[in-house]
Amino acid sequence: MYAEIRYNYDQLNTWGLYGGKIFVITQPNMEHVFTSQLGVMLGDYTGGYLQFYYLGYHKKFDISFLNQYSVPVSGQSQFYYNWSSIDFKMHTKFRLGVLGQYYSDTQNSYKTLFGTISAAFKNDFRTIQLYWFNFYDMNNQFFSLFLQQKNSFKKRKKRY
Repeated sequence: MYAEIRYNYDQLNTWGLYGGKIFVITQPNMEHVFTSQLGVMLGDYTGGYLQFYYLGYHKKFDISFLNQYSVPVSGQSQFYYNWSSIDFKMHTKFRLGVLGQYYSDTQNSYKTLFGTISAAFKNDFRTIQLYWFNFYDMNNQFFSLFLQQKNSFKKRKKRY
């Protein structure tokens, strides 16, 4: 199972709460993780969304694709969002990456696409990643910090 809470990610002043099911396919050189999700947004934007998330883990890189389609309760626009990235392993726990984001407001015909660079510390349970958005546009650049903690709720076998 998968669950996540977001704030100011989907829309400003909006919480995103969602959950889903994880499917894993392991191959000799690559692990594929597919997650289908349903969620709700509460705040300045209120509605629901469908999301599909893919993560691919290779010994030299990690790749991800997030696709989200959002539907408001009333009075706001539907939108489609895609976040695609690749992180290259520079060291066992350090990665440098590039990503692209695409946003399309389906009712107002507004579309945007931009690139980002990142640096991350990752181990088996924790990710700390810094994103530098609009690094090529000094007047509109900003940073974002991503923190992730993985927890397992499986019962561990007792050791005697």
